[in-house]
Amino acid sequence: MEFRAGTSRDIESARAVTDAAAPKTRRKGARRNGVISGIKKWPNARIPYMISGQYNDRERAVLARSFQEYHKRTCIRFVPRSPLDRDFLYIGKIDG
Repeated sequence: MEFRAGTSRDIESARAVTDAAAPKTRRKGARRNGVISGIKKWPNARIPYMISGQYNDRERAVLARSFQEYHKRTCIRFVPRSPLDRDFLYIGKIDG
């Protein structure tokens, strides 16, 4: 398969199609949901997480404050992983 970079006209056409397909609502954020398929969403907007032991207390506090900001501004809820959570977000440090 060949890949070709799109032109600005291609980008504008894609935006028009996306905007036309989006449900009409007064809330901007609701119109531009990044994930359309319900299969790819976390159930009940609950995201279990596990933080690597590589993080110190100060770094963990920064992560906790970040989670609180998401809780205030979105329906997403980050919760510590329980043994019953098969799928979870792993937060770890990597080289690069």
